Amino acid sequence: MKLILTLFGVFLAVITWSQNYQTINSKDINYFENFEANYYLATRIDSTHLVDEDSIFYSFQTFRRNTDTCEVLISPCWLGEKVIVETNGTNLFFNNNGDTITILTQAELNDTFTVYTYPTGEFIKGWISSIIEEEILGVLDSVKTISLFSNSDEFNLIDPEFKIGKLTGFTTIYPFYTFPEAYQPIYTDEKMYQPLKLVGSEYPRVGITKNTVGEIHDHEIGDRIIYSSYEETSTMFSSFGSSRIRELLFIDKNYISEDTLAYTMEVKYKYSTFNSWDDGTGPIYGTRTETKVVSNLDKKASPYLPEEFHWVDYDIAQNHLTYLHCGRLAEVTNYLSGYGCHDDEDTTCKCLQQVDMGVSYYNKFNVIGLGGQYFGYSSFYVGDGMQDVSEGIRYYSDADGECGSNFSLSTDKNEIENDLIIYPNPTTNYLTINHPQFTGGFLIEIYNSTGNLIKSEIFSEAEKETQIDVRALQNGVYSVQITTDNITMQKQFIKL
Repeated sequence: MKLILTLFGVFLAVITWSQNYQTINSKDINYFENFEANYYLATRIDSTHLVDEDSIFYSFQTFRRNTDTCEVLISPCWLGEKVIVETNGTNLFFNNNGDTITILTQAELNDTFTVYTYPTGEFIKGWISSIIEEEILGVLDSVKTISLFSNSDEFNLIDPEFKIGKLTGFTTIYPFYTFPEAYQPIYTDEKMYQPLKLVGSEYPRVGITKNTVGEIHDHEIGDRIIYSSYEETSTMFSSFGSSRIRELLFIDKNYISEDTLAYTMEVKYKYSTFNSWDDGTGPIYGTRTETKVVSNLDKKASPYLPEEFHWVDYDIAQNHLTYLHCGRLAEVTNYLSGYGCHDDEDTTCKCLQQVDMGVSYYNKFNVIGLGGQYFGYSSFYVGDGMQDVSEGIRYYSDADGECGSNFSLSTDKNEIENDLIIYPNPTTNYLTINHPQFTGGFLIEIYNSTGNLIKSEIFSEAEKETQIDVRALQNGVYSVQITTDNITMQKQFIKL
């Protein structure tokens, strides 16, 4: 049996590497960046089948919400369900309708071939417009450009081309799942009309890839991070909760073992509670010393690729990579809870629905140099109400720069006032922001649930009440942040 498997592996390798150029290598994990450089997708082949002399590569799966057929549909990822690699260099990809997209990897300079045929008979053709040497991820490679043109008015992709290298495979690619339509990423509002560019690879590890634990918790003595968190439980009759600010100053760093670090931090904190029947308690200020131990420094914080579907206990989850507004690469894990098969007779369990009204959704962030599994928003069912929890970074400073509004907590509770009032919440059209202690100009910023800046306005004069137009925002959870002098205030709101 071992001999058969070995011969199969050798035969597959010969098929893959005997071509002049290749689109996909079954052993690679490559990362691609969209034009705006704020969203990343990755390739990975999960299984391979041999039919006659052709290889069929199957990629990982994702899930898509609120489709025509399912509340949550398990479906092929952005690369499409599969690619058939024929011995003559023909590569066949498939979109979500089962239509074929053809790439002729052995076509010569100035050759033309049909890439896609519309149901109407109109076509998209590929023209080998150049074959040149390029440096790709630090390696000199021969790269073949396939420029696309069409006689269809429906063809609206921008800068339409594929690029493939002998060593690297695709260096420029469109998502095949929706080709020739623009791809709608799962965690952004903008469709991808322009091709994605190769920016990283795991084997060897180079360029932009998923973060390791060591990169996420890469702190030095003198680094400062200020977190804020907010928790509120709302029922039909009342609401109560708490808010907290923590200022961390890293004062010591020691390796316990080769893959384990211990940090010592001076922590200042401010804590207060509130409820609907009295003024609550606090704020309470304090200072203490804490130790943070980080192990498995070289491991990935998460084994899953961007947009890859996976189960976490009773939750379904997906990851995605994006840059936060401060320029730090973050891996965000989004969870949906209480989902199961839509139909007991569905043995493949491709169609999911919510079967348990437990935790509704939540997300967690791992951010390079800023720590992990802390930054996000969650919403829980609690009895006859909901519990909303959010946590985020208000400021950081390290060797690579600073971001946010810098301030320092004090034991004087009057130094920082964080009594920001926003209403209505949830809102559909306008958000009113009330703070009676504004004394000068201020900045209002709105961030989405992944930490990206969506809207900002500067007001030059003091206002006790300000109205912000949020009609253009997509439905979801947002943070509104106000910065005035050296004080930053933040609260969550829901757009319906």
